[in-house]
Amino acid sequence: SYLLFTIGMIIYGYSLAQIQMASIFTIPFFCMWLLIGTAIAEYAKNTIDVSLYGWPIMIVYFLIEGLVYSSLLNKLTILFPNYHIERGLTLIENDDFTSGLKFMIVPFIWGGIALLFLIKRRQKKVSIEA
Repeated sequence: SYLLFTIGMIIYGYSLAQIQMASIFTIPFFCMWLLIGTAIAEYAKNTIDVSLYGWPIMIVYFLIEGLVYSSLLNKLTILFPNYHIERGLTLIENDDFTSGLKFMIVPFIWGGIALLFLIKRRQKKVSIEA
């Protein structure tokens, strides 16, 4: 994902500083999705369950993405990572690196929530096996 992200930024003519800052900025977002995917895999019994749990999450994610860009529910969209991705990358694109860093907080929170679900599931799994 990072390789494709970097290649895309190079093709569109972004500077090296913008590519580096965008790469640092997107780490929490990639980690958030990895943790959410891992949590789904922990709760699923098989690959069919992963699809059954994962697709609704992806559909809701892209629905929220549409709401962010249409600006219909600005007050609610601030709670979701989509808003922060768009705003942070826009600031990075305009070479305002330090202002873009504050938009990394919400993805860290969402990743933390996914991590808590994952830890709770693993503790439950260990207690059942013991």
